[in-house]
Amino acid sequence: DCSCRGGSGFAHLSCIVEYAKQKTEQWHGGEDPNPGDLDAWMDCPNCKQEYQNQLAVDTATEFVSFLEGKYADDKLLQLEARQQQILAFVNIRCRLQPTQKEEFKQTANSVISMVAQIETEDPSLYKRALVYGGNAYNILGLLAEWEGTTEGAKTAVGYFEKFRDMCKAADDDEGVAAAESSLAVAKAKYEGNSETTEEEKLRRSLKMYDH
Repeated sequence: DCSCRGGSGFAHLSCIVEYAKQKTEQWHGGEDPNPGDLDAWMDCPNCKQEYQNQLAVDTATEFVSFLEGKYADDKLLQLEARQQQILAFVNIRCRLQPTQKEEFKQTANSVISMVAQIETEDPSLYKRALVYGGNAYNILGLLAEWEGTTEGAKTAVGYFEKFRDMCKAADDDEGVAAAESSLAVAKAKYEGNSETTEEEKLRRSLKMYDH
């Protein structure tokens, strides 16, 4: 599940997790910590490629569990781990089992709850947290849309609107563009219209490309 070949490409999940824990503890004790430096949970230390497939989900889940036990007070770090978990789920969405979909929803909802908590406890982190919250609403919207029903599309519209609003509040233009694109597709499905013309698809794609 990375680019390693030969004997170096095999490792127990427990060994990967133990290595990542050690790196996290070293990082957390350093000066001016940056959550983006926590690569050990996401990338192979040998080939530097991001972990793929179920391994990415497993390492992200272990990351969340580890932080809940050792760094429960670090809200931003907790959000970072859940964001990683969400991205891992997105990458295997075609193969998600029903239990994983439910876990996916729970992770997204926990992010939204944490963002609301950060707003009241630490306003200085709120704008950054809004980006994570917007992504969580995007995930809930995608899960609803993937149901393939009119009711699911209607539910997705509500989530994508919240996704857009959070991105606007965070001054995240790229997120706003993504939200508006998803919103247009979900509305078309809900209203029973043809999804969109090829020209409209191209216009939205170009807007995303510009961002």
